[in-house]
Amino acid sequence: MARLHNYSEIYKCNFDVEITADMIFDRHNVEEFILFSGDSDFEYLIKRLKNVGKKVVIYSSRKTISWELKLSASKYIYIEDNKSIFKRE
Repeated sequence: MARLHNYSEIYKCNFDVEITADMIFDRHNVEEFILFSGDSDFEYLIKRLKNVGKKVVIYSSRKTISWELKLSASKYIYIEDNKSIFKRE
């Protein structure tokens, strides 16, 4: 938490940590993980999961997927190529 002009507070979400913990703790119950992110912070997690025989599929946009995730994922899918799946109704 950081102070900004001594009036407001900025809160940093740490979803990466929670997602990583959930995936590691549930690894014995899951064969294939699907992660919606392009963040290279997940590279180490993906490599660890693949080392224990898990498949990791990444959904991300072309603009935001990191090259590290492209190289480490079992498969990556561009959201733009699957708009019909993600459309609003």
